[in-house]
Amino acid sequence: FPVTIGRPNSGVTFNNTTADTVVFSNTTDTYTSIQDLIIINSNSTANTRNVVNLNAANASAIGLIVSGFNSGTGSARGISINATEVKVINSLVYGTKSVGFYITTTAGESYYFYNDTSYGNGTYGFSVIGNNVCTITITNSLATNNSTADFNS
Repeated sequence: FPVTIGRPNSGVTFNNTTADTVVFSNTTDTYTSIQDLIIINSNSTANTRNVVNLNAANASAIGLIVSGFNSGTGSARGISINATEVKVINSLVYGTKSVGFYITTTAGESYYFYNDTSYGNGTYGFSVIGNNVCTITITNSLATNNSTADFNS
């Protein structure tokens, strides 16, 4: 039998307000795709939490609206990427305590961002971590009104 979750024309909303955790994480399944979700992580912790972790090769995030708040001493990032050939498409990260898109690079790998927006985050819109020679493609995307800078590499 069919199961319907969410509201017509507005996707599915996950609003985590209690658990000290990552809302979505794909740690081992290659080609995992997280699509068409509104994900809000709001907690109070001393830990740094990512709302979405893309840790599997060839993973993708498509059509996400992401926000992360942390009223504790820890931080909150929007979408964290730590795998090869990851694609983020048509996604918005806004109002996180820290970084919108957090990219941990691996030498020789590629990362892709198409039609993405990072707005009003606590430090950077897009932040690249690691001194590795890799390819990061950001096409038709916007980073604006982020507190420290829109791009950090």
